[in-house]
Amino acid sequence: MDCFDAAEDQVAGGDYAGWSSGETTCLQRLVAADCASREWAKDGDHQSSEAAARYQSRVLEYCGDNLTPRVRAAFEAGL
Repeated sequence: MDCFDAAEDQVAGGDYAGWSSGETTCLQRLVAADCASREWAKDGDHQSSEAAARYQSRVLEYCGDNLTPRVRAAFEAGL
C-alpha cells in the first residue's frame, strides 16, 4: 500500500460528518505528504529532503482555504 492509499484509508476511518469534500481531500493530502516525507527521509540524502519540502509546500498551497483549523487540528492530532 502506498502513502496515498494509506491516507485515504486512514481518513475514511474517521468521523468527518459535516466536513466539506475540500477539507477531507486536504486532510488526505496532508497525511499522504507526511507519509511520503517520512519515506523520502529514509533515503537520507539532501535531494530527497528538498523534494519532500517542495511536495509539502505544494500540498499546503493546494489546500488553500480548505486548510481550516479543524483540518489542521485533525492532522496534528494524528487523526
